[in-house]
This record gives sequence, structure tokens and C-alpha cells, in this order.
Amino acid sequence: MINHWFEPIFPYNLIYDLGLYCTVLLVFFWFYSVKIISRDHLLLFSTLMLTPFLFNGFLFDWTFLPDQSKYLGIANEARNHMYNSILGYENEKLPTNSLKIKAASFFYALSPILSFDTFKSIAIWNRALFLFMIIFFIRKKQFNRNLILVLILSPSLIFFSSVSLRDNLIIIIMLMIIYSFFKKKNFLLIICTVFLALIKIQNIVILAFFLILNLLTKIQKKNYKLFSLVITVSIVLIVLFFANFNQVNFINILFETVNEIRYGFFSEEYGSYKGLKIRDIYSNFSLGKDYASLKLILYGFINFITSPLSKINSFFYLVIFVESIALYGIFFYIFSKNFIKFKYISIVWLCTLTFSLFMYSLVIINDAQIHRYKIPVMFFVIFGYSSHLKKKNES
Repeated sequence: MINHWFEPIFPYNLIYDLGLYCTVLLVFFWFYSVKIISRDHLLLFSTLMLTPFLFNGFLFDWTFLPDQSKYLGIANEARNHMYNSILGYENEKLPTNSLKIKAASFFYALSPILSFDTFKSIAIWNRALFLFMIIFFIRKKQFNRNLILVLILSPSLIFFSSVSLRDNLIIIIMLMIIYSFFKKKNFLLIICTVFLALIKIQNIVILAFFLILNLLTKIQKKNYKLFSLVITVSIVLIVLFFANFNQVNFINILFETVNEIRYGFFSEEYGSYKGLKIRDIYSNFSLGKDYASLKLILYGFINFITSPLSKINSFFYLVIFVESIALYGIFFYIFSKNFIKFKYISIVWLCTLTFSLFMYSLVIINDAQIHRYKIPVMFFVIFGYSSHLKKKNES
């Protein structure tokens, strides 16, 4: 498969894109005809569907996000592979890529996308999926109007749902996990969790952290003696684990894993995989069991939280900084309003947010990448916190 995707020249690329856009509009019109959405919503969502036309050729070239070509290429190859299998033709071996890219690309290959000829093809479908999710939440009355407006007006969500990357899927899946968990839709929860594991395994750690912490708080509130027993047994198991697996070696393996991931992001930012001595340079930034590493970890966490404060040298960074501040503001507004009445719930989500940001701060260095990883976490926490409070108020 070619390394980069080449789309047809104008006006053929526009014809392909308008074809998919009109297909989505027909879906919206059907929603209106069966009274799923109102006429005002029909006009609103039809307008919001235009955002993919702002990117990849208008505001910036596709090379600004070159990974789009991977998803387009693999999705196209996967669909051809399916057609050939149905027709009984022999297939070539699919390109070798990471599981997360393949899983997302296969999902797109199974979608109603008419063709993968342009860089806006997956982008238009991403945008449609995002707006379908909003319609779903409006119908289910899962979130109040203000939070729905945050989804609609968020610059990052507009951007990620309007380009041909998997970030939009990650955000949708994490919000659907929140919905299915609190609504006890177990089948949907399992499907979404499995798909999340395929395209973003790291976020499963965040989900697991929340579930364990939430379970512990429930045990503590219902039976303090049982809670104390669980904590005691957990501590004993952890001690036995370290005793049996040699503490030093285990910690070394942990640091080696973190450093390998951290090095990948570091080389992308500072070496672009071209510097022959990039490993030597990175040695000053690697993490270990010393005081210098502790300072690096603390600095990385503070930088992750405040990013891109140190690099507001363009309109792009100004927008993502303002949005980050706004999202923190929304979270702490909800927190301050509900902490006294729902102390344990508030602590669970504050700890989940802190853990998530800290986990990613260990490996992510680039400010644009920080925002890309931070956004799904922030929306997961804000909307999860809101859903948790809604469920508690209803019970």
C-alpha cells in the first residue's frame, strides 16, 4: 500500500464529498420525518455537518495531520478485501500496521462511506457519528442543555470530529461507556469497552481506575468493616506480589516500559527519528529511582496540566489553552457545587482526573499531543461526573 493517499483533483473530490454529505442529510431528514429531531434541530445539525469542509485543503493541508492517510489507505484496502472475499477473488495480504489503526480502519470500512477517495470521506462520517451521539443524548435526556452546548461548541471536538483520525471514535466511545455504565446497559458497555481496548488500550486503565475507586467508595459507605478488610487484604496482596517478584526488578521493568514509550514521544518532538545521538540526549530526560527523576515527574505533571501555557505563540495554542481553562473551570464548578452533598462521588472523579492526567504526563511531551490526549480524559471526567450526580439525584 502506498505511504500517502492521493485524492482526485477538483471538482471530482468535491463531488465525492458532497455525495457523502447528502447521504448524511438524508439520515437527518429521516430523523425529522419520524419526529426524532425537530425542524430547528434539522437545520442546526445540517449546518454543523459542514465543518469537515473547513479542514484538509481549506484551513490547512492534509499533511498537517499525515496519519489520516493511514486510516484512509487501510480502510480502503479492508473494504476491497471484503468485496474480493464475497466475490471469491484472491486477496493480497493487508498492510502491516498497529492494532489500534487497523481496528479503527476496519470500523470505517464497514460504515456507509461511499468511497475513501478523499481526505474528507472519513472526516464527514466522523462528524456524522458525533452528531448522531448528540441526538442520542438529547433524546435520552442524559445531559442538561449546557453540557450539550459544550459538546457542540468545543473547538477540539469540532476539530477531532471533522478530520480523518480515530480521536473522534475514542471520545464517542468513552462517553457511551459513561452512559451505558450508569444506565446499566451491560451489553453496550461490553461492546464499547472492547472497542476502546482495541483502539486506545491506555484509556482502559483510566476506566479501570474509576471502576475500582467507585467500588471501594460504595463498600466504604455501606460497610466500613468490609471496606477496612478489603483495603487490608489489598495491601497484603501487594506486599506479597513485590516479595515474590523481586521488587527491584519489577520497578526496573516498570521504568523501562515508561521510558520506552516516553522516548518515542521525545524523539518525535526533538529528534524526528533522525538524530543519531538522540538516545544520548534522551538520557538526561529518562526516568529512574532518583531525585532528578522525581523533579522531572513533577515538572511533567505541572506542564501537562498547564499546557500550552509556555507556548502561546499562535492562535492555535491560544484556542486550546482557553479551552483547557474552560474545561477545568466546568469541572471545578460542578465540584464546588456538589462536594458537600456528594463528597464521595466528587472525590472519586477528582482522583480519576488527577490519575489520568498524571499517567499521561509521564510520557507525553509535545503540547499538541498533550491536548490530544487530555481532551478525551476531560470530557470523560466531566460527563461521567455529571452522569454520576444525575443517577444519585434520581435514586
